[in-house]
Amino acid sequence: GDDTLTANPLQAKLTCPSIDVLHQVESYRELHAFATEDGNDTAQLSDEPTEESYVVSFHALAGTEAKLFDGDRHGSPEEVNQVFLIRTSGFDSVTATAGPGDTALLYGTSGDDQYAGTATQGSLTVPSGAVFTAASFEQIHSVAKGGKDNTAELVGSSEKERFWGTRVYGRLAGSGWRQRLVRYNQLTAYGGGGPDVAELFDTRFTDTFSGWPDECSYQAGRWEYRLQDFPVVRVNGEAAGTDTAHLYPGASDTVRERTDAWVMSGDNCSIRVEKSFGTVEVDGSGAGLQSALARPDEFSPQALSDRDLTMLALGLAHEGGTAETDDEEAAIDSVLQ
Repeated sequence: GDDTLTANPLQAKLTCPSIDVLHQVESYRELHAFATEDGNDTAQLSDEPTEESYVVSFHALAGTEAKLFDGDRHGSPEEVNQVFLIRTSGFDSVTATAGPGDTALLYGTSGDDQYAGTATQGSLTVPSGAVFTAASFEQIHSVAKGGKDNTAELVGSSEKERFWGTRVYGRLAGSGWRQRLVRYNQLTAYGGGGPDVAELFDTRFTDTFSGWPDECSYQAGRWEYRLQDFPVVRVNGEAAGTDTAHLYPGASDTVRERTDAWVMSGDNCSIRVEKSFGTVEVDGSGAGLQSALARPDEFSPQALSDRDLTMLALGLAHEGGTAETDDEEAAIDSVLQ
Protein backbone atom coordinates (compact mmCIF):
# COMPACT_ATOMS: atom_id res chain seq x y z
CA GLY A 1 0.00 0.00 0.00
CA ASP A 2 0.87 3.69 0.17
CA ASP A 3 2.89 4.03 3.35
CA THR A 4 4.16 7.22 5.00
CA LEU A 5 7.19 7.74 7.21
CA THR A 6 7.66 10.90 9.30
CA ALA A 7 10.88 11.12 11.30
CA ASN A 8 13.09 13.55 13.21
CA PRO A 9 15.86 13.07 15.80
CA LEU A 10 13.29 12.61 18.59
CA GLN A 11 10.75 10.21 17.11
CA ALA A 12 9.51 8.43 14.00
CA LYS A 13 6.15 7.17 12.76
CA LEU A 14 5.43 4.69 9.97
CA THR A 15 1.79 4.78 8.86
CA CYS A 16 0.41 1.90 6.78
CA PRO A 17 -3.24 2.75 5.92
CA SER A 18 -3.84 -0.28 3.72
CA ILE A 19 -3.48 -2.61 6.70
CA ASP A 20 -4.45 -0.06 9.40
CA VAL A 21 -1.07 -0.20 11.17
CA LEU A 22 0.92 2.56 12.87
CA HIS A 23 4.46 2.08 14.19
CA GLN A 24 6.04 4.70 16.46
CA VAL A 25 9.50 4.83 18.07
CA GLU A 26 11.12 7.49 20.23
CA SER A 27 14.67 8.48 21.21
CA TYR A 28 16.50 5.98 18.99
CA ARG A 29 19.99 6.99 17.92
CA GLU A 30 19.59 5.28 14.54
CA LEU A 31 16.53 4.58 12.42
CA HIS A 32 16.53 2.45 9.25
CA ALA A 33 13.29 2.40 7.23
CA PHE A 34 12.63 0.18 4.19
CA ALA A 35 9.83 0.41 1.61
CA THR A 36 8.72 -2.35 -0.76
CA GLU A 37 8.12 -1.92 -4.49
CA ASP A 38 4.35 -1.94 -3.99
CA GLY A 39 2.47 1.30 -3.47
CA ASN A 40 3.60 4.92 -3.50
CA ASP A 41 5.65 5.25 -0.31
CA THR A 42 6.75 8.65 0.99
CA ALA A 43 9.13 9.81 3.72
CA GLN A 44 9.19 13.18 5.49
CA LEU A 45 12.43 13.77 7.40
CA SER A 46 13.25 16.86 9.44
CA ASP A 47 15.73 18.38 11.85
CA GLU A 48 14.93 18.50 15.56
CA PRO A 49 11.69 20.51 15.94
CA THR A 50 13.07 22.73 18.72
CA GLU A 51 14.90 26.03 18.83
CA GLU A 52 18.27 24.36 19.50
CA SER A 53 18.67 22.34 16.30
CA TYR A 54 21.59 20.23 15.19
CA VAL A 55 23.77 21.04 12.20
CA VAL A 56 22.67 18.28 9.84
CA SER A 57 23.47 16.80 6.44
CA PHE A 58 21.12 15.12 3.98
CA HIS A 59 22.53 12.65 1.44
CA ALA A 60 20.50 11.05 -1.37
CA LEU A 61 22.56 8.27 -2.91
CA ALA A 62 22.21 6.95 -6.47
CA GLY A 63 18.43 7.05 -6.47
CA THR A 64 17.90 4.26 -3.96
CA GLU A 65 18.43 5.47 -0.41
CA ALA A 66 18.72 8.68 1.57
CA LYS A 67 19.96 9.58 5.02
CA LEU A 68 19.64 12.57 7.33
CA PHE A 69 22.29 12.84 10.05
CA ASP A 70 24.09 15.34 12.23
CA GLY A 71 27.78 16.16 12.15
CA ASP A 72 30.34 17.55 9.78
CA ARG A 73 28.80 18.42 6.40
CA HIS A 74 31.75 16.89 4.49
CA GLY A 75 32.15 13.76 6.61
CA SER A 76 30.34 10.44 6.67
CA PRO A 77 28.25 9.34 9.67
CA GLU A 78 31.06 6.98 10.67
CA GLU A 79 33.57 9.83 10.88
CA VAL A 80 31.71 12.15 13.23
CA ASN A 81 30.45 12.07 16.77
CA GLN A 82 26.98 11.30 15.61
CA VAL A 83 23.87 12.02 17.63
CA PHE A 84 21.32 10.65 15.17
CA LEU A 85 20.99 8.92 11.79
CA ILE A 86 17.76 8.43 9.82
CA ARG A 87 18.14 6.23 6.72
CA THR A 88 15.50 5.35 4.15
CA SER A 89 15.66 2.79 1.37
CA GLY A 90 13.24 2.13 -1.48
CA PHE A 91 10.86 5.03 -0.87
CA ASP A 92 9.27 6.68 -3.92
CA SER A 93 9.54 10.17 -2.42
CA VAL A 94 11.86 11.43 0.31
CA THR A 95 11.74 15.03 1.55
CA ALA A 96 14.16 16.40 4.15
CA THR A 97 13.64 19.77 5.84
CA ALA A 98 16.39 21.58 7.72
CA GLY A 99 17.64 25.15 8.12
CA PRO A 100 20.60 27.58 8.16
CA GLY A 101 24.02 25.94 8.27
CA ASP A 102 22.71 22.62 6.93
CA THR A 103 23.89 20.98 3.71
CA ALA A 104 22.30 18.53 1.28
CA LEU A 105 24.02 16.33 -1.33
CA LEU A 106 21.74 14.82 -3.99
CA TYR A 107 23.79 12.25 -5.89
CA GLY A 108 22.46 11.05 -9.25
CA THR A 109 22.29 7.70 -11.02
CA SER A 110 23.89 6.23 -14.12
CA GLY A 111 20.77 7.23 -16.08
CA ASP A 112 19.27 10.56 -17.12
CA ASP A 113 18.38 12.56 -14.01
CA GLN A 114 16.38 15.77 -13.66
CA TYR A 115 16.93 18.49 -11.09
CA ALA A 116 14.70 21.45 -10.19
CA GLY A 117 15.75 24.10 -7.69
CA THR A 118 14.40 27.34 -6.23
CA ALA A 119 15.51 29.69 -3.48
CA THR A 120 13.83 27.42 -0.92
CA GLN A 121 14.38 23.83 -2.10
CA GLY A 122 15.94 21.46 -4.61
CA SER A 123 14.54 18.19 -6.02
CA LEU A 124 16.26 15.34 -7.85
CA THR A 125 14.11 13.00 -9.96
CA VAL A 126 15.76 9.75 -11.07
CA PRO A 127 14.77 7.43 -13.97
CA SER A 128 12.81 5.12 -11.66
CA GLY A 129 10.52 8.05 -10.80
CA ALA A 130 11.77 8.42 -7.24
CA VAL A 131 12.08 12.02 -6.05
CA PHE A 132 14.51 13.31 -3.42
CA THR A 133 13.87 16.84 -2.10
CA ALA A 134 15.91 19.05 0.21
CA ALA A 135 13.89 21.95 1.64
CA SER A 136 15.19 25.04 3.46
CA PHE A 137 18.82 23.88 3.45
CA GLU A 138 21.43 26.62 3.28
CA GLN A 139 23.46 24.69 0.70
CA ILE A 140 22.32 22.07 -1.79
CA HIS A 141 24.76 20.25 -4.07
CA SER A 142 23.69 17.82 -6.79
CA VAL A 143 26.07 15.66 -8.82
CA ALA A 144 25.02 13.88 -12.03
CA LYS A 145 26.85 10.56 -12.06
CA GLY A 146 26.26 9.45 -15.67
CA GLY A 147 23.68 9.53 -18.40
CA LYS A 148 23.72 11.57 -21.60
CA ASP A 149 20.77 13.88 -20.96
CA ASN A 150 20.92 15.11 -17.37
CA THR A 151 18.95 18.36 -17.16
CA ALA A 152 18.58 20.94 -14.41
CA GLU A 153 16.55 24.07 -13.82
CA LEU A 154 17.24 26.79 -11.25
CA VAL A 155 14.77 29.58 -10.54
CA GLY A 156 15.81 32.62 -8.54
CA SER A 157 13.70 34.88 -6.37
CA SER A 158 12.82 38.56 -6.73
CA GLU A 159 15.90 39.38 -4.63
CA LYS A 160 19.45 39.83 -5.91
CA GLU A 161 21.23 36.62 -6.92
CA ARG A 162 24.41 35.59 -8.71
CA PHE A 163 24.95 32.73 -11.15
CA TRP A 164 28.37 31.21 -11.88
CA GLY A 165 28.97 28.85 -14.80
CA THR A 166 32.39 27.17 -14.83
CA ARG A 167 34.00 24.15 -16.46
CA VAL A 168 32.98 22.11 -13.40
CA TYR A 169 29.65 23.38 -12.10
CA GLY A 170 26.78 25.83 -12.34
CA ARG A 171 25.88 27.69 -9.17
CA LEU A 172 23.04 30.04 -8.24
CA ALA A 173 23.27 31.78 -4.88
CA GLY A 174 21.32 34.40 -3.00
CA SER A 175 21.05 35.69 0.54
CA GLY A 176 21.19 32.67 2.86
CA TRP A 177 21.07 29.98 0.16
CA ARG A 178 23.25 28.38 -2.50
CA GLN A 179 22.75 25.57 -5.01
CA ARG A 180 25.60 24.00 -6.98
CA LEU A 181 25.08 21.51 -9.85
CA VAL A 182 27.91 19.35 -11.19
CA ARG A 183 28.09 17.47 -14.52
CA TYR A 184 24.58 18.28 -15.74
CA ASN A 185 24.45 18.30 -19.55
CA GLN A 186 22.01 21.18 -19.67
CA LEU A 187 21.35 23.74 -16.94
CA THR A 188 18.75 26.49 -17.34
CA ALA A 189 18.78 29.36 -14.84
CA TYR A 190 16.06 32.01 -14.46
CA GLY A 191 16.90 35.26 -12.73
CA GLY A 192 13.52 35.65 -11.04
CA GLY A 193 13.14 39.40 -11.57
CA GLY A 194 15.84 40.73 -9.23
CA PRO A 195 19.03 42.70 -10.06
CA ASP A 196 20.76 39.43 -10.90
CA VAL A 197 24.26 38.91 -12.27
CA ALA A 198 25.55 35.92 -14.27
CA GLU A 199 29.22 35.12 -14.79
CA LEU A 200 30.42 32.53 -17.31
CA PHE A 201 34.00 31.29 -17.28
CA ASP A 202 36.03 30.03 -20.23
CA THR A 203 36.59 26.26 -20.33
CA ARG A 204 39.16 24.01 -21.99
CA PHE A 205 36.58 23.11 -24.67
CA THR A 206 35.72 25.04 -27.82
CA ASP A 207 33.06 27.29 -26.32
CA THR A 208 30.20 29.13 -28.00
CA PHE A 209 28.30 31.99 -26.37
CA SER A 210 25.10 33.46 -27.82
CA GLY A 211 23.54 36.54 -26.27
CA TRP A 212 20.13 38.16 -26.84
CA PRO A 213 18.56 41.00 -24.80
CA ASP A 214 16.52 38.58 -22.66
CA GLU A 215 18.43 35.30 -22.77
CA CYS A 216 21.84 33.74 -23.30
CA SER A 217 23.23 30.34 -24.21
CA TYR A 218 26.72 29.05 -23.43
CA GLN A 219 27.92 25.72 -24.84
CA ALA A 220 31.16 24.05 -23.78
CA GLY A 221 31.66 20.52 -25.08
CA ARG A 222 28.50 18.61 -24.20
CA TRP A 223 27.60 21.03 -21.40
CA GLU A 224 25.22 23.91 -21.93
CA TYR A 225 24.12 26.78 -19.70
CA ARG A 226 20.96 28.70 -20.60
CA LEU A 227 20.22 32.00 -18.87
CA GLN A 228 17.00 34.01 -18.84
CA ASP A 229 16.15 37.32 -17.15
CA PHE A 230 19.67 38.14 -15.95
CA PRO A 231 20.13 41.93 -16.40
CA VAL A 232 23.93 41.64 -16.27
CA VAL A 233 25.94 38.86 -17.93
CA ARG A 234 29.74 38.65 -18.05
CA VAL A 235 31.70 36.20 -20.21
CA ASN A 236 35.24 35.81 -18.88
CA GLY A 237 38.11 34.57 -21.04
CA GLU A 238 41.37 32.90 -20.08
CA ALA A 239 43.36 33.34 -23.30
CA ALA A 240 42.66 34.04 -26.94
CA GLY A 241 41.55 30.85 -28.66
CA THR A 242 38.94 29.29 -30.91
CA ASP A 243 35.95 30.28 -28.76
CA THR A 244 33.19 32.33 -30.41
CA ALA A 245 30.63 34.76 -29.02
CA HIS A 246 27.54 35.80 -31.01
CA LEU A 247 25.71 38.97 -29.97
CA TYR A 248 22.19 39.65 -31.23
CA PRO A 249 21.20 43.19 -30.16
CA GLY A 250 17.65 44.42 -30.38
CA ALA A 251 16.58 47.60 -32.12
CA SER A 252 17.20 49.73 -29.03
CA ASP A 253 20.45 48.03 -27.98
CA THR A 254 23.99 49.25 -28.55
CA VAL A 255 27.18 47.23 -29.05
CA ARG A 256 30.48 48.89 -28.20
CA GLU A 257 33.97 47.58 -28.76
CA ARG A 258 36.21 48.58 -25.90
CA THR A 259 39.88 47.97 -25.28
CA ASP A 260 39.44 44.65 -23.52
CA ALA A 261 35.84 43.64 -24.19
CA TRP A 262 32.70 43.91 -26.29
CA VAL A 263 29.66 45.28 -24.45
CA MET A 264 26.05 44.99 -25.57
CA SER A 265 23.72 47.20 -23.54
CA GLY A 266 20.13 48.31 -23.64
CA ASP A 267 16.95 48.58 -21.59
CA ASN A 268 16.86 44.88 -20.69
CA CYS A 269 20.48 43.76 -20.53
CA SER A 270 24.15 44.45 -20.26
CA ILE A 271 26.36 41.70 -21.72
CA ARG A 272 30.13 41.95 -21.52
CA VAL A 273 32.39 39.53 -23.45
CA GLU A 274 36.11 39.76 -22.76
CA LYS A 275 38.27 39.80 -25.88
CA SER A 276 40.46 37.10 -24.37
CA PHE A 277 37.45 34.78 -24.69
CA GLY A 278 37.83 34.59 -28.48
CA THR A 279 36.10 35.86 -31.61
CA VAL A 280 33.05 38.11 -31.23
CA GLU A 281 30.46 38.28 -34.01
CA VAL A 282 27.68 40.86 -33.98
CA ASP A 283 24.40 40.76 -35.85
CA GLY A 284 23.97 44.50 -36.17
CA SER A 285 20.53 44.57 -37.74
CA GLY A 286 18.42 47.20 -36.04
CA ALA A 287 21.13 48.20 -33.56
CA GLY A 288 23.66 50.97 -33.28
CA LEU A 289 27.10 49.36 -33.67
CA GLN A 290 30.07 51.33 -32.40
CA SER A 291 33.48 49.84 -33.25
CA ALA A 292 35.79 52.69 -32.24
CA LEU A 293 38.26 51.56 -29.60
CA ALA A 294 38.06 53.45 -26.33
CA ARG A 295 38.89 52.77 -22.73
CA PRO A 296 35.93 52.74 -20.30
CA ASP A 297 37.25 55.79 -18.46
CA GLU A 298 37.36 57.75 -21.71
CA PHE A 299 33.58 57.67 -22.05
CA SER A 300 31.72 60.68 -20.78
CA PRO A 301 29.38 59.70 -17.91
CA GLN A 302 26.61 61.64 -19.67
CA ALA A 303 26.96 59.31 -22.68
CA LEU A 304 26.55 56.15 -20.63
CA SER A 305 23.22 54.55 -19.84
CA ASP A 306 22.33 53.32 -16.36
CA ARG A 307 23.10 49.78 -17.58
CA ASP A 308 26.56 50.87 -18.76
CA LEU A 309 27.31 52.50 -15.43
CA THR A 310 26.09 49.45 -13.54
CA MET A 311 28.19 47.20 -15.75
CA LEU A 312 31.30 49.31 -15.14
CA ALA A 313 30.64 49.47 -11.41
CA LEU A 314 30.12 45.71 -11.15
CA GLY A 315 33.33 45.09 -13.08
CA LEU A 316 35.40 47.38 -10.87
CA ALA A 317 33.84 45.97 -7.70
CA HIS A 318 34.60 42.45 -8.96
CA GLU A 319 38.21 43.35 -9.74
CA GLY A 320 38.53 44.83 -6.28
CA GLY A 321 37.63 41.49 -4.71
CA THR A 322 34.31 42.65 -3.25
CA ALA A 323 31.92 40.89 -5.64
CA GLU A 324 31.37 37.92 -3.30
CA THR A 325 31.16 39.85 -0.03
CA ASP A 326 28.44 41.66 1.85
CA ASP A 327 30.11 44.97 0.86
CA GLU A 328 29.28 44.60 -2.84
CA GLU A 329 26.46 47.17 -2.76
CA ALA A 330 28.70 49.66 -0.97
CA ALA A 331 31.47 49.08 -3.52
CA ILE A 332 29.10 49.66 -6.44
CA ASP A 333 27.67 52.80 -4.83
CA SER A 334 31.20 54.12 -4.33
CA VAL A 335 32.10 53.53 -7.99
CA LEU A 336 28.88 55.13 -9.24
CA GLN A 337 29.43 58.21 -7.03
